Amino acid sequence: LLALYVTGSPAQAGIIAGIGQIGRVLATLPGGVVADRHNRRTLMVVGGAIGLAIGSALTAFQLAGMLGFWLLTMLNLLMSVRNGFFSSTSNAALKSVVHAKQIGPAMAANEGRDAVIALSGGPAGGVLWCGVTGPGDNNLHRTHSARTIRSRRSLSRFGAVHRG
Repeated sequence: LLALYVTGSPAQAGIIAGIGQIGRVLATLPGGVVADRHNRRTLMVVGGAIGLAIGSALTAFQLAGMLGFWLLTMLNLLMSVRNGFFSSTSNAALKSVVHAKQIGPAMAANEGRDAVIALSGGPAGGVLWCGVTGPGDNNLHRTHSARTIRSRRSLSRFGAVHRG
């Protein structure tokens, strides 16, 4: 929604999202290797700190009115690479925290948490955005939220919900 709001173009918003997804996919495998070989607690803290820094930069640039297509593309790419690189760390950390017999339920709980976040993120963002943008833009965001909810409900009936 932010990309659409900043650029005013669905095509540019799609380009921003697509570039971010490519970065995430390319960073996932190396991130898994690093998660298996290094201290997972440290990786989780570093990943959180990097996410905080990128999110803070995004907020500062938006508040300063400096956020445009290229800057938003770069920040989204950085956040997506971070997400891909550090995404496997919490599942890898379960092995050192949970008893071997409880790994299955613990991983299921992690996946369930991630699915709830993925499913609720778009609609919640649309609803929250309505309060930020003012009454003139609310219809766009309400429509997006409603469509996202409907499409995810339809997909979940067939077991085709995206977890990424």
